[in-house]
Amino acid sequence: MKKAFLAFLFLGGIAIAQENKYLGTYSSVATELTLNADKTFFIRQADPVFIYTHQRFESTGTWEGSGKDVVLNPHLLKRKPATSFTEKYLPNLDSTIVRISYIIETYDNEELISKTPMPFERVTIYINKKRNFFNLVHKRPQDTNCLFEEKIANVHLMDSLTGTFTAKAGKVEKIGIKSYGFEDYTELVPKDSKSNYFEITIVQPLDTDRRPRKKKVRVNGREAYYYERAGKFNLFAPLRRAK
Repeated sequence: MKKAFLAFLFLGGIAIAQENKYLGTYSSVATELTLNADKTFFIRQADPVFIYTHQRFESTGTWEGSGKDVVLNPHLLKRKPATSFTEKYLPNLDSTIVRISYIIETYDNEELISKTPMPFERVTIYINKKRNFFNLVHKRPQDTNCLFEEKIANVHLMDSLTGTFTAKAGKVEKIGIKSYGFEDYTELVPKDSKSNYFEITIVQPLDTDRRPRKKKVRVNGREAYYYERAGKFNLFAPLRRAK
């Protein structure tokens, strides 16, 4: 009995030490994350979807830890943008035309509260090959000459009257499209190789508080890797734990 009791204490101590290694407040210029002993967390972060707005959001939730990883709100499925399209062939058209509609779905405590069409800030699109891409905007970005400002290549202004983008005529095998909130391109494949007019609808779901949803965080000593790029942790931008 004594040996069993000592083993229980030993294993319990290991479990507590394992949990304690995650606890604390990790922060960077844009994000502050606190992991509490009661398995709750608090986060203050810049908008993780529309990063260009520089807005900040706060939320709370629960976390689970295993190995080097912590998962924030493991019970919440991630919200991902949805893309759909229609196609048609217009016999008198000497070009390829793409019309894009952008809709924001807003959720508050898991309840859909609004569904609002809005002009997008930027959509990247390619036809057939990724190297033939265009950054579609409604107004041309201003050149600030700032070293840290993102430089946007192949900018194309949308037609302000029709909300369309015009490309060269030719067989369209696929259309790749992505915008803020996308992890990568979504590829749309026409059913008719003769189609030359496309209407694409993007639906971007958002939580009002931008709460993390099944968000993995890698904890390594006093650093936590929160940001991801193309599904991988950005090791050059860690959150650091306060001493």
